[in-house]
Amino acid sequence: MKKEASVFSESPSPRTIILFGFLFAAILFILCVVSRPESLGHNDGLSYFGAVWWTVIPYTIAFLTYATCCLIASKKIIPNSASSKAIRVLLMFMFVALVGLTVTPHTVISGLHKVFGSSLFAAQLLLSLYLLYKNGMNYLIFILIIVMFVSGIFSAAYLNSADGFMIQTQIIYQSAFVTILYCYLGHTKKLK
Repeated sequence: MKKEASVFSESPSPRTIILFGFLFAAILFILCVVSRPESLGHNDGLSYFGAVWWTVIPYTIAFLTYATCCLIASKKIIPNSASSKAIRVLLMFMFVALVGLTVTPHTVISGLHKVFGSSLFAAQLLLSLYLLYKNGMNYLIFILIIVMFVSGIFSAAYLNSADGFMIQTQIIYQSAFVTILYCYLGHTKKLK
């Protein structure tokens, strides 16, 4: 029996690596919230944890681990279609943006920090729309894109507001995006 060529180069798969990085970061952020519950009332988003001495280490480890997982996963994707090339490029960009968010504390370099965060969200939404367009209608993906769009609008609205639910909207947005990415990475052989 002829073995089908894989779009992944070695195990674990990019999908597993991304999921690990995201869940590892999520666990660290949950620990941050538990240790600093007042963070849910601040409107600094996840960046709040990068400016508080008690949570700066788990914040940094979370972002850098997730960034590294994005980079490793990008190297494992074989660019055999326009969609897999786009996913690969976005994962490399996510590495840069996540490192950028980590090294530019929002309390010190606010403008650059916002550029990294906003461009990350925009690139993730654009990739999701591109994958949906290129690979045909999928109602789950479509609903997740709507969730991303709505939570992204709220995140943007909270950027310059003293009050809001930025952490919550960021978590919803990133969870929807990782779900989309996970779904597409499970079907890379069929991507166009």
